[in-house]
Amino acid sequence: MTERLRRKRSGPSAAVTFSVLCFAVLAVVGAIIIARGAPTSGPVALPTLGALEIELPASVEIDESFSVSVAGAAEGEKVLLSLDGAYGLRNFEATSRSGVAGFLIEPSSTPGSGTIVVDARTESARGVATIGVVPGPAVDGVDVYVGPRTIVADNEDFSMVVAVPVDRLGNPTVAETPVDVLVTRSTDGGRGPSETISTSTSGLLAFAEIEAGIVAGRTTVAVDVESARGVEESFLEVADVPVDVELIVVGETPSADGVTLFEIQTSVLADQHGNVVPDGTIVHLHSEGATGRRRLIAPTVDGVATFVVEAPTQPGPADFVAKIGRATSESLNVEFIPAIERLPVQIVSDADRLVIIVGPVTGTDKGYVADGTVATVEVGATMVEVELESGTASIEIDQTAQPVSVSVLGVEAGNVEDDRK
Repeated sequence: MTERLRRKRSGPSAAVTFSVLCFAVLAVVGAIIIARGAPTSGPVALPTLGALEIELPASVEIDESFSVSVAGAAEGEKVLLSLDGAYGLRNFEATSRSGVAGFLIEPSSTPGSGTIVVDARTESARGVATIGVVPGPAVDGVDVYVGPRTIVADNEDFSMVVAVPVDRLGNPTVAETPVDVLVTRSTDGGRGPSETISTSTSGLLAFAEIEAGIVAGRTTVAVDVESARGVEESFLEVADVPVDVELIVVGETPSADGVTLFEIQTSVLADQHGNVVPDGTIVHLHSEGATGRRRLIAPTVDGVATFVVEAPTQPGPADFVAKIGRATSESLNVEFIPAIERLPVQIVSDADRLVIIVGPVTGTDKGYVADGTVATVEVGATMVEVELESGTASIEIDQTAQPVSVSVLGVEAGNVEDDRK
């Protein structure tokens, strides 16, 4: 009986304990849910800094020291001062006395021109101001750039000059700094007239266009920036496309012997203003005649191009045309006369062979044609070439009744001695 009573008493106690635990768990979960669903708090407020008053000049020259006064700090409090400009960040420190911290900034601390941000701080206050550092005057050795370096002297083309003036520390001069560009054109053997183009700096540099004249030569450019001067530069003004291009044969026209050299020259190549093209200008010579087409090139010397031409191997007319840029000469027609005066040919029968003897072949100068000159022998549909030596050559072929013809340098043999039986 006692044992049964104990069991009855222990049962409710365990149930109550379990219920308490469940309630506790639900309470924790509810707290978490409530916490998650609760509105979040705003950003943590930062302490408000007090204001420091900064007193300094609005601007200073690049070589000038200046003072900075910072008011508003407590007595004996450290004041940190930073200068942030083109040269980088510089830091200074001073102690407030009677409510003011004083700083003396030497020129070596601000060698870069432009705007400097001045930032003063204490643990509880801050102030910001700006000061402008004005560059100094330009110094000698102004950088000068000219281009293009070659223009056409046609009164329309142009070159350009760019100047970059800086002070002694390398800072670009202030905007609107006056710049004078002195342009001197050359004449025959010396300097010609000069002109001055006035401009000013903008965006760290100054530039000016220099229009071409009508006289070829070297044009010099000098730049003055107040009392400073730049390095003298120059560019070339050259002749425009030549006009009235002509061709002439120098000396007598040779016969069509295939070996004689002769010269063809251009007239003096000059543009519409009389400017002669510069030495080394390349001229192309195109020829077309009985022996086909050829092309030669030659440079000009004193405005004239000279071509060394080899006589053709065939008599007849040939046309020559010179081209330089967009200019073309009138066609020069040259008539090449036959180079052969005498061309004997003998055909000798020898058993079942034929011996064809060519020569001695002489030219218009009464001498033998040059060794190596080719004689062309045609027997029916067969063609054979043989080189002459001392004006003579011979070949052997099988006995045949077909006709034989011989030609040298485009001249065909007339009377042929033929003893074929």
